[in-house]
Amino acid sequence: MGVLGVIPARYDSVRFPGKVLIPIDGLPMVARVYNQAIQCRELDSVIIATDSQYVKNAMEELDIPVEMTSSDHATGTERTAEIASRHDDEIVINIQGDEPFIFPDIIDGAVSLLFEDKSMGMSTAASSSISQDEWENPNVVKVELDENGFAKDFFRVWEGEQIDEHFKHIGIYAFRREYLMELTKIEKSSHEIERSLEQMRALDAGCKMGVFITEHDVIGVNTPDDLNALIEEMGIA
Repeated sequence: MGVLGVIPARYDSVRFPGKVLIPIDGLPMVARVYNQAIQCRELDSVIIATDSQYVKNAMEELDIPVEMTSSDHATGTERTAEIASRHDDEIVINIQGDEPFIFPDIIDGAVSLLFEDKSMGMSTAASSSISQDEWENPNVVKVELDENGFAKDFFRVWEGEQIDEHFKHIGIYAFRREYLMELTKIEKSSHEIERSLEQMRALDAGCKMGVFITEHDVIGVNTPDDLNALIEEMGIA
């Protein structure tokens, strides 16, 4: 059972254009994600997926596998599906291109859930490290688990008292290849549109979605301020 890691690298980010090529301690951000991913035990191969010639050229200079995709994709899941359609791997994991220091164990953990339970269509990850400020911050996505540890709901803002079984969502998604192909053919769900959360399409469609829980936090870079905070925290240039 082959496992393919795909790192979508869209150059024209709305909030931070060109961020995937921003150098972090001398290496483009997306290349740092690649270096974390290739440390994973569960991945057989890793590919950068982009619609930008700038990104393609930069990755080729570093001898990092890269494939061009359509510029029409609205989500990383759609870009991942295009790459998956060209390969035979039974499991495909979408790894965010703006989390340059993601722990390899988190990626492996999400994949391992699909090995353990054949009835899952996909899996994701979440951190138990969530502060009160993050709980109240609508830019931080949270996940609620059901009694069996599967994803029950994803949300930005919770109305009412704070629930116990909630975690900070980490935006990686491991799919069975056939389920990924089916998912991208489904229309956007009302919750996906309302909350701007693409994973709600799968949940609203009844997907059994595993959640790997980690104590580690993951720092994503969505804005220049996020980048400055990351550099300060990691003590790098």
